[in-house]
Amino acid sequence: MYYIVSKSKRYLFRKSYRKQDKKYWKRFLDPCLTYDTEFLMLFRMTRNAFLRFARLMKTNSVFYAESGRGRPQFPVILQLLVFFFYLGMSGDGAKYEVIGQKFHISKGATKYCIKRVLIAVLSMRDSFIIWPNAEERQRIAESFLGLHGFPNCIGAIDGTYVGLCERPSWCGQDYYNRKCFYGVQAQIICDHNGRILDIYSGWPSSVHDNRVWRNSSIYKNPTSYFSNGQYLVSDSALTSSTYIVPAFKCGPGLSLTRGQEHFNFKLSQARIKIEHVNGLLKERFPILKRMNVKINTNRDVLKVLRIIIACGILHNFLLSDPFYSTDIIETMEDVVDEDETEVFGEVSASEDRRSQIYSFISEYYGFYNN
Repeated sequence: MYYIVSKSKRYLFRKSYRKQDKKYWKRFLDPCLTYDTEFLMLFRMTRNAFLRFARLMKTNSVFYAESGRGRPQFPVILQLLVFFFYLGMSGDGAKYEVIGQKFHISKGATKYCIKRVLIAVLSMRDSFIIWPNAEERQRIAESFLGLHGFPNCIGAIDGTYVGLCERPSWCGQDYYNRKCFYGVQAQIICDHNGRILDIYSGWPSSVHDNRVWRNSSIYKNPTSYFSNGQYLVSDSALTSSTYIVPAFKCGPGLSLTRGQEHFNFKLSQARIKIEHVNGLLKERFPILKRMNVKINTNRDVLKVLRIIIACGILHNFLLSDPFYSTDIIETMEDVVDEDETEVFGEVSASEDRRSQIYSFISEYYGFYNN
């Protein structure tokens, strides 16, 4: 009998749970309690941009379904704050219990808030990450021509690594890359304004950029994405082809000609925007630097992919915010005649697209192989 009483005594003298202020999160919306700079640091966007995004989200059906055991959900604003705070953390800082303490909610509630908002954000993919139609591609090509002198260019492409905190237990060695950390490969295409046109991800980071490109839907069905003579600019990792114009690279013991060096310099000016996009994504959403997701199955890879795409959607959404607007680069004073921009048709077997663009750029800027 004494044993039973001693074992149950912990229930008699049990300490009360920590009292949580369920309205604590409202202080983040009050400019007097949370300054604009602090809000930007915590939630990765301005207060006005956040409220504008919340108006888009409030009608999403995912926020009106009952949570577990028939309980009502947290307010949409709170769930959005939790999700954006999650995107602004990396490594152990992105654990659910750490985030829950910030908002005075439980670990389980934090998990479901992030899950619901992620579903809601992904539902807007077709509204924010869109491949341009023929008319829009023509406008992008004209902008690239005016800004950098590359005719018929409709975008820049590059791969980047999304870091992982732990070695995946499923084919872990494949995720270890040349920069000495575990990660996932993400291939991103953007236009001259830094707007993301396509994201293709999910491959282990040890996979070469060229292999990722050759397995993408754009590579397999180019006629659905390019008009006659259009292409993307890239670094030297991709192979020159009808739809890819990469930088020149020299083999061991060789060197580039003066003309090729000038071409690489002009091409770097055209493709620098994709480098800006990759850097901006990781600085704005540090979750992409070290994601606290352990890959054990294909489902875990899919979770990483969804977070990457969600960050891309938010990136495009924030481009319309005046706070993030960048100065417009002045266009070139010399305008290329329309006849000169229409000479690029189908490429013959003996000549790829880069050879044509190289000849055009060399003649336009007056540098040759001397």
